[in-house]
Amino acid sequence: MVSASTIALGTMLSMAAPAEAGTCDVDPQDASVYICSGAAAAGDSTRAFSVPTNSSFTLREDGTFGLNVTSGMGIEIFGGSTATSITIDLDGDIQAQQNAFAITHNGSGALTITTDGAVTSNLNTAFYLRPDPSTTDVSVTANGNLMSMDETIDVQHQGTGAVTIETGGTVTSTSDKGIFVNTVAATAGIIEVTARGNVQAQLEGINIDQNGTAAVN
Repeated sequence: MVSASTIALGTMLSMAAPAEAGTCDVDPQDASVYICSGAAAAGDSTRAFSVPTNSSFTLREDGTFGLNVTSGMGIEIFGGSTATSITIDLDGDIQAQQNAFAITHNGSGALTITTDGAVTSNLNTAFYLRPDPSTTDVSVTANGNLMSMDETIDVQHQGTGAVTIETGGTVTSTSDKGIFVNTVAATAGIIEVTARGNVQAQLEGINIDQNGTAAVN
């Protein structure tokens, strides 16, 4: 059951059904940190979070953690205008029917994501990232295999900072682009994409639409 302290933080966590295994609970030492544990089980529900007012947000793993969401998104995070940095550091596999990671960051800090396991979206996008104009840098380090139907990594960066993407495994999109980055005129940071494994896509493997002023590496 969701605790009273979790509700007070505005975090939207679904009550766990008996079949579910992977859970994320607030760190008793730091209300801005959520710690995830438990192996994936078919039928897991979306883990959805709203960043507390005037706060950073960290999602990390303690031991074995994974999700297998057969209906809906995997991990959904919303950071409002008062949010600062959003940091994700997970080792386990994340599989979802829709977006595996769906993150909207309207706050003022950086968005940093590190995953070591496989990330899979059966119908949509593995990483669906929407940083707003106040966001600074965006960093994605995905060391496992990534697979999706739509763009596997889709970054629409409206902020001012850099975009850094590094993949270690195979990136596969069955009907769209592998890695897609789009920036606006205000984006002054560089765009750097490093794919250490194969990128396989129905359309472009890597597509960068740089509307800002900095270089693309």
